[in-house]
Amino acid sequence: MLEEDTISLSEVQVLSPSSLEKLMREARSKQLDNPVAAKSAPIPIQKAPLPPPSTLLVASPISVLYNLFSNEAKQLKQLEEFRKQEQQKKEEQENRSYNKFFKDSTGYD
Repeated sequence: MLEEDTISLSEVQVLSPSSLEKLMREARSKQLDNPVAAKSAPIPIQKAPLPPPSTLLVASPISVLYNLFSNEAKQLKQLEEFRKQEQQKKEEQENRSYNKFFKDSTGYD
């Protein structure tokens, strides 16, 4: 069975660095003293964002015809139209819910 107990910890002294430059110098010197620490903390490389995929690139004329006239292309067009209609409905509903707080909201639509 577990029993409650009080444990006294030794004193810890917390100091703030005198400056950021001094802190950076100390960190560099510790990394030079310990080569494993220098290798274990790589500097992240920021990559440039990739450009959006271009729809103008075409592999062959057959793929263009397929993308224009296939059932999949028709379904994608229908899905796009459906999403636009849903977005319009959502915006109209938001406008109605906002305008219901005013007596005359004819000029805001």
